[in-house]
Amino acid sequence: MDASPRPEVDFVIVDVQTLPSGALLALAVHLLRRAGPRDTPAAQVALSAWRLRRVTDYAQAHLDEALTITMLAAVAGLSPRHFARAFTREVGETPRRWLLKRRIDKAKRCLADSDETLAQIAYACGFAAQSHFSRAFRRMTGESPRRWRQWHKKS
Repeated sequence: MDASPRPEVDFVIVDVQTLPSGALLALAVHLLRRAGPRDTPAAQVALSAWRLRRVTDYAQAHLDEALTITMLAAVAGLSPRHFARAFTREVGETPRRWLLKRRIDKAKRCLADSDETLAQIAYACGFAAQSHFSRAFRRMTGESPRRWRQWHKKS
């Protein structure tokens, strides 16, 4: 029987009687380490305060543009994956969700303070279409933009 490891097999059959006691002990320790729990802690992902402020300031100033995680990560000077994980850990929500909330907040101010059409407000807040804006607004507030405007319009 061939005792050489094969790529699809994770173990090797060994005749323990032919091993010296030191090799047997080393084999036992190796197997116990592999079978035991992974107690290596997950790497802490942190987003420093200055990076977070830089990203949030940039996003607030460019809400009307098509912002992506890649763009925000570049502003922070991090990879997109690292940025998304760090942002979520620091802020408590994903960058996409945070950005959507900021856009809806801006839309609420526009709805209350201006007489612009819903399409104009949608584009000014970074939505590609009025329909997308209306769906997102309703999901976040529970009301349509038109109804929200009727209730909150400043005279």
